[in-house]
Amino acid sequence: QDEGAYNYANVRRWTTQRQLANKMQASSNVLELDRIIIPIHKGVHWTCAEVDLRARVVRYFDSLMGEDHVLVRHLLSWVSDESADKLHQRCVEGLDVTGSIKD
Repeated sequence: QDEGAYNYANVRRWTTQRQLANKMQASSNVLELDRIIIPIHKGVHWTCAEVDLRARVVRYFDSLMGEDHVLVRHLLSWVSDESADKLHQRCVEGLDVTGSIKD
């Protein structure tokens, strides 16, 4: 397996109804949420990504002013794959792929 490669099969089980219920999530489908916040460890530094489903944008936050366009593309692929798997339709149309924010 390639380090850093995206493969939906590796993360699919993280958002099953059972997993979400075990984590005491109110929704049984993460795509029903307004925002999904994802902490990201970069070895010695933490960054954060946000999938804002209401605003239809993916944002990347890095206090060291870094960018990670590959991660943003992977998150867009994940949203599309998650939608196809759980809702049986793809829903990335209209999501802003340039949503990298330096903060």
